Amino acid sequence: MDLLKKISFETGINYKIFEHLKTAVKKLRNKLDRYCLIIFDEVSISSSLQFIESIGKIVGFEDLDNNNCSQQFADKAFVFIVRGLRNNSSLATIIKEVIKAVQCTGLNVISTVYDQASSNVAAINRLKKETKDDYLKVGKEYDELSFKINNNKIISLFDVSHLLKGLRNNFITKNLHFTYNNIPKKASWKHLIQFYELDREQSTEEDRLMSKLTDALIYPEKINKIKLSIVAQVFSQRVGAIMKRIAKMTNESTFTEHKIDLEAEDTGKELRSSVTLTSPHWEFWHKTFEVLNSMKNFNQDPIENFFGSIRNHGIRNINPTPANFISSFKSLVIKNLTSSHSIGTNCEEDDCDRVLDNLKEFLFNELPIEKDAAEENDSNCSNIKTIQ
Repeated sequence: MDLLKKISFETGINYKIFEHLKTAVKKLRNKLDRYCLIIFDEVSISSSLQFIESIGKIVGFEDLDNNNCSQQFADKAFVFIVRGLRNNSSLATIIKEVIKAVQCTGLNVISTVYDQASSNVAAINRLKKETKDDYLKVGKEYDELSFKINNNKIISLFDVSHLLKGLRNNFITKNLHFTYNNIPKKASWKHLIQFYELDREQSTEEDRLMSKLTDALIYPEKINKIKLSIVAQVFSQRVGAIMKRIAKMTNESTFTEHKIDLEAEDTGKELRSSVTLTSPHWEFWHKTFEVLNSMKNFNQDPIENFFGSIRNHGIRNINPTPANFISSFKSLVIKNLTSSHSIGTNCEEDDCDRVLDNLKEFLFNELPIEKDAAEENDSNCSNIKTIQ
């Protein structure tokens, strides 16, 4: 608790954090590492008033910074997170160490299975890149589907259920832009809603084309986002085929249909046959990779993970009070500064003293502030006050 009292966190821009961030950025050797995203979101908190002695202030009223407070109770906290675009090597290092330890037992690791969290994808891509670089050094051809640890080839695989659920959950809230047969396309969940309502409104219950589709499968607010069977029903071959006849142009539906085709239970389709050297899977997979590579996205995973940490800090606290939120926020900042994942450090080259020095600088305000930077901060503060 004494350590938390040394950290001053109030609403608005905390320039002490930005000065600390500035010193971390100066240590980045590659300028590409300075490209970043600004991610922001709000999290619900329970209304509560509490006097915090360390700052001599009652916390719990709506506070927009710069003495812009009201008498309304605060029920949300708005948070901004800066996230770098470049891959982090820490998770890749951990994966390598775990695989090596398993191999030492005599077991033969042939594959890794993981969900499509951005950190997992980045780590596996880093391992693949390291393997590819090793192949290029000796003039060998790399197959792009695997990586090597201790000279053993390991295939990386996505968990199928997470892929299907992730596809559906993202598709509900986002339009999908991609290229198919060199033509830009857009797929939207609204297309499915329009198809469902057309079928329901122009047919009776007995003669509907898609009688198995229900409100619980189509309308986002009613969908169970966990059950895999629901996803398979919506992205079925029958839904895709009927939409194609109605719209006369559904490359989006056909593409999804073929993907689900690989895991469907019905028989008779060529993609559900065994994979051979001459089977149609290879042509379809080649087209699939082209489509997937044309898709680009950013996401809010970092800030959602942060909110999850807030809710699970200490004890499970799904709806923290403003005072709880501030305390958990401080604790998570300290955890970041004292961990091997601290911003601005490299685990392979820096030791713990560097990380603890960063924490010391942050707590005791020993960061040197350049004159130009200070003047710029003053100017920025003035601009912020003017805007608000």
